[in-house]
Amino acid sequence: MILFETTLGNITLELFETDAPETTANFKQYV
Repeated sequence: MILFETTLGNITLELFETDAPETTANFKQYV
């Protein structure tokens, strides 16, 4: 899970590493 804290509220993302490992790994490089 990734939590983005913004001035308008929090955004929580759930990553599905077993279903999309390449996409998840790519996304984590940007965070």
